[in-house]
Amino acid sequence: MEHIHKVIIVLLILALIFAVAAVTMASTFFDFKTWSFKEKLFLFLQFSWWQLRAQL
Repeated sequence: MEHIHKVIIVLLILALIFAVAAVTMASTFFDFKTWSFKEKLFLFLQFSWWQLRAQL
């Protein structure tokens, strides 16, 4: 069980890093600052959920 938890934590960290990189790249194409915090959070949670489902 412990091993599975470590893998999930690593995946979440990688997803966070990827999300930050994607947001940084996206902000050069359109003004990301106009998005509300809730929209950004929702998008990130959706992305994280999709990433986890892809791994399982």
